[in-house]
Amino acid sequence: MTAEKLFKIALEIAGYSANDIFETTDISEKLLSIVNTIYADIHYLTKTDEFIPLDNASQSLDLSEKSINDCAIYGVAYLIQNILGSTSDYTVFENMYNFKNHLNILN
Repeated sequence: MTAEKLFKIALEIAGYSANDIFETTDISEKLLSIVNTIYADIHYLTKTDEFIPLDNASQSLDLSEKSINDCAIYGVAYLIQNILGSTSDYTVFENMYNFKNHLNILN
């Protein structure tokens, strides 16, 4: 999955329309930073090699589909909510990410 696709899915589950958000905020400028933050977090939980951040939104994450779909999406959503949402929205996605991240380690 590419960084851009992951970001758009996370926007949707966080309750935002990608088109509207990209037009009305500067969050697209933070897309790579947000995705790379979560990508690095999960990378170091599942691999021992050096993390190499993505340098453009069309690059694919080198993570399993399970890690992306069960965990990374929620992590990106919680960082999006940290920027755009309320404290309660942020907390919901942060807790979901931490829970899913813990399960990801065990599987």
